Amino acid sequence: MWCRGHLAGALFADDVAWICEPCADARRSAEGCPEPMPTAIGDWQVLRFVERGGMSIVFEARHRTEGLHAALKLLRLRTPVDEVRRRRFTREQQLVAALDHPAIVRAFEIGEDPAASEVFIASEFVAGGDAEQISSPTSALDQVFLLAADLFSALAYAHEHGVIHRDVKPPNLLLHRDEEGRLRGQLADFGLAKSLQDLGEGYETADGEVAGSFEFMAPEQALALKDAGEAADLYSAAATIYYLLTEQLPFEPSPDGRRLQGLTRLALATIMHERVPLRTRRPDVPEEAARWIDLLVSRQPERRAHVRAATLVATFAALAAPTR
Repeated sequence: MWCRGHLAGALFADDVAWICEPCADARRSAEGCPEPMPTAIGDWQVLRFVERGGMSIVFEARHRTEGLHAALKLLRLRTPVDEVRRRRFTREQQLVAALDHPAIVRAFEIGEDPAASEVFIASEFVAGGDAEQISSPTSALDQVFLLAADLFSALAYAHEHGVIHRDVKPPNLLLHRDEEGRLRGQLADFGLAKSLQDLGEGYETADGEVAGSFEFMAPEQALALKDAGEAADLYSAAATIYYLLTEQLPFEPSPDGRRLQGLTRLALATIMHERVPLRTRRPDVPEEAARWIDLLVSRQPERRAHVRAATLVATFAALAAPTR
């Protein structure tokens, strides 16, 4: 096992998950951080700022005693959280942390920073960025299909263990290179959308509470989070693959050609707009792959209900195989 700090600039294998103290000291920097950067959160030494989202800020971190190399997500909740909801959030995320699969980002700890009373999630640090960076109308088919196999493999394992992701999208598919130098995917933030909704966070509609990202959300989830089951995860996974192949969403922006603006318009498009067949935008996609993706991004959940993620793993792995 190697210290990641000794492999600067590389993309790392699954079994690399620690960093030595001298390398951690060398990486420590507050550059780009939009607020005063903490030196530590719980038992984690904060090394540098990574990114800021709508409800969180992410740091690269190192465990003080174990040396584990982590992405430390500090949740910035908009409203105070009572103890019952906080315990439920922690319990749900601990169940997710028990998932052990090579295509799922490992969670090390779910806790609370006693100094700031903020919830944090410490997860495996995956250094290759996310899948959004490879999205293109000319993206390599074999590469996207290999990532698709990883994505469906992660979902198959989670669904088998009773866990629904509810927020599959390109930014949650993190990249690394395997021993053969191929880009592989690991799915992050399992169950976080549902856990945040339980804390009173997330989007709300007149028809019920929802959580997740509308661009890649199944229509039934856009109407109500409680209706998001395995079929909703498959929709989001297929919409993610569609985007990686085309850099577009599977529906037209709007019937009159106007750009989508705001959550309401996105939600309506997800629910109401016709889908654009994948091969209309990427004629070089094999028919078998296009048939599956077009089926899974259907507006009707009953069309996806009979499909299981495990069925799709071998299909997309085989499509990627010829150019390995």
